[in-house]
Amino acid sequence: MRAAARAGECGVNMDNDELAALAARTVPGKCCFVVIDNQTGQEPDCEEIALHEDWADGLIDCDMEGFAIQEDGTLILMDECGQFVYCPEGRFKVTFANPTESQSESALLAQVAELQAQLQRSYTDDTARVNQWSAHLGKIKELQAQVAALTAERDAARQALRRLWELTTVVEYTLEDITLINAA
Repeated sequence: MRAAARAGECGVNMDNDELAALAARTVPGKCCFVVIDNQTGQEPDCEEIALHEDWADGLIDCDMEGFAIQEDGTLILMDECGQFVYCPEGRFKVTFANPTESQSESALLAQVAELQAQLQRSYTDDTARVNQWSAHLGKIKELQAQVAALTAERDAARQALRRLWELTTVVEYTLEDITLINAA
């Protein structure tokens, strides 16, 4: 059941037109709410409640108006004859909604479009980051190849120096041998 009213100070003698006029004066726009029966998890059937629930005795079951909320937040069940009863505490759950915003299909479509745009921006940003990291990875691989080439050159240079040292040592011994042979 959807209802739009805020009872203000309503009495048993106030008819529904007066109640609606009072609600229009006291609440800018409309205060819409949905009532859920905590026993069933669904919107309640007001006629069934008026017929079978002891706390709803005195209401005209075939002429039910629906739920209203008093200024102090008390939930009441009303018939169209102006009679009402207080709902048992904890029996119902009330959810408020603004029908011009959250209930509007165009507003929901706008929210979906905005979420799609955010998702697209996120995808684009993620793609750009992936491309950026791929470029960095390519540069890192190039640097690794250069380091490997330099390491190979260094190892070759070390090997050449070692061979040169070995040859220098051989030449020194050979010169010493030649000097000894010439001296003898």
